[in-house]
Amino acid sequence: MNNRIKVTHKGVTVYIAILQTTKRGKPYTEHVITDYTSGKRVRHVRANEEAARAKAREVCEASASGKADVLEWNESQRRDIHQALKLIEGTDTSIDRAAFIFVESAKLVGVDEILTACREWKNNRPDKPTDPKLTSEAVKEFEKSQKAKVSARRYRTVQSYMKGFSTFFGARNLHEVTTGDLEAWLEEKTWSHKTHNEHLGAIGLLYKYAASGNRNWVPAGFNPAAKIERLRLEHSDIEVIEPWEARQMLARIETKYPELIPFLVLWCFSGCRKEEAARVTWQQIQVGLKTGKLALRAGETKNGTSRVTPLLDNAKAWLIWWSGKYGEKQSGTVLPARWNTMIKLDDLPKLLVRNSGITWRGNFIRHAYSTYRCVVTDSVIQVADESGNSPSKIEKHYRRKAISLETATEWFSIMPPKIAANVVMMPSVDTEGAIESERKQSNG
Repeated sequence: MNNRIKVTHKGVTVYIAILQTTKRGKPYTEHVITDYTSGKRVRHVRANEEAARAKAREVCEASASGKADVLEWNESQRRDIHQALKLIEGTDTSIDRAAFIFVESAKLVGVDEILTACREWKNNRPDKPTDPKLTSEAVKEFEKSQKAKVSARRYRTVQSYMKGFSTFFGARNLHEVTTGDLEAWLEEKTWSHKTHNEHLGAIGLLYKYAASGNRNWVPAGFNPAAKIERLRLEHSDIEVIEPWEARQMLARIETKYPELIPFLVLWCFSGCRKEEAARVTWQQIQVGLKTGKLALRAGETKNGTSRVTPLLDNAKAWLIWWSGKYGEKQSGTVLPARWNTMIKLDDLPKLLVRNSGITWRGNFIRHAYSTYRCVVTDSVIQVADESGNSPSKIEKHYRRKAISLETATEWFSIMPPKIAANVVMMPSVDTEGAIESERKQSNG
């Protein structure tokens, strides 16, 4: 396809520029006619050639009406105009536009310096990287650098964010992706506000990486993601798993995957996060059963700081019951090796939903411990220490007045089958007394 179409009418020639553009991933052809007949530069855009030719003839008509003034020019003026028209031929620029550019340039650097300034700009322009990089290649190198810096789970998240960006913009140089391009791409997504913002954050890190060190893939300070406003997050109360759901989950999982029960007990009834519970060893459990405290080493916690979380009566009862039923001699981690990978851990909620009949609601098992524990102890500081969170976060998210002491007590009274059969889903006297005693000690 030719880049321009020549239209001559009433002795005047106008060119139609044909441009190929992409909007929201779809290619479009635009026909552009540049019009200076009003004294200002006006661009007329038409979708098809027929409409563009019609508009070009209108521009020719308007231009032809001003030809009368040409009759008054002398031979020297006509020769100069003719030569000027020949010089700008092929630039898709009208003579008055060329004159305007020349005059404005001369105001900045002087007539004799215009060419020198243009050459300097071309060779050292600040908006052009010295080492352009395809987006697909830049993403691969960025991901490689992230793998050495972040956790395995975070690395998988980064890969997920980069995949869509690289698929859509991979064939273009990284510095050619504009803020408008990003906005158009994001408009097509139905992500939550949080996911939207996290994608922008990851893309922003990519551009910072591209301009740092010896990399000059993009100009310094160039970051189209930084110019896009983040969406406001809508905060809502966290959800917790209810006692009856935990009973059902533990009972049904025990029939199909009994090896998961010790891990689930720690996740439900101690201050361990899912990943922390997966790292706990049976040696630690044996010590904890004697002391009532589970010591987590620095390498096992999320923030890399060792802490102690209690092994409460019902947690100890489950672990003792399970060891007695499935074998007392245990070694290695509580979560068996075949389950103990990042991918398996991430997929665990799906398995629990399929096999327990409960509805998954975010991180509601982890939330349950801190929420119910706040009610039982009435101590934000104590729960923060046990769960490895800050007191401010515990106060903001887990101190829930709507949760009754009865419900919280019931949670920490969920016992293994042979004990639960005796108490008929009600807390035992000893367990309830222990909880009440701990509550008084915390308040005292």
